[in-house]
Amino acid sequence: MHPFNRQTGTNKKSNPLRSKWLKIKQVTSNNHQNDDIYSKRITMDKDWEKDFKNFLTWAIRTNYKNGMKLSRKDKTKDFTPYNCYWI
Repeated sequence: MHPFNRQTGTNKKSNPLRSKWLKIKQVTSNNHQNDDIYSKRITMDKDWEKDFKNFLTWAIRTNYKNGMKLSRKDKTKDFTPYNCYWI
């Protein structure tokens, strides 16, 4: 059985998707004004930012597997469902 729980976005050891979601929120927030992403005015999709479950749903639909990393097709654009993918 796959250790990743698709209902909650968790596994027994950690919550990798929540960690990724929180990291995006952190680097796109105004609390990180020295961060390169923030300085370029890169933002997070509003639905993702509002609720982790929206990000989780997108991750499941795009076949997220434990250990995958989130990447952006265009590094000058925002973290959105249309610009992000798993590697």
